[in-house]
Amino acid sequence: LDSFWDIWHRDYLAALRERQQIPHRRKRSTTKTPKEGDIVLMADDKLPRGQWPLGVLMKICYGQAMSQDQLLSERAQDDS
Repeated sequence: LDSFWDIWHRDYLAALRERQQIPHRRKRSTTKTPKEGDIVLMADDKLPRGQWPLGVLMKICYGQAMSQDQLLSERAQDDS
């Protein structure tokens, strides 16, 4: 058992330390421009992030900042 512990301590833990020091290759954010048909998360301040609903981008209006409420109300008007 002592020999197992020595090998584990020396080799495995050293490998973990080395692995932690390797920088991430990909950044955690993206500069990808959204396009129609993309699946997106619809932020909701009342829900935890893990429960945000998914949505599909139907139309992109460049030059306008729109909230989810505006998009939903416009959709309701379009459906009538």
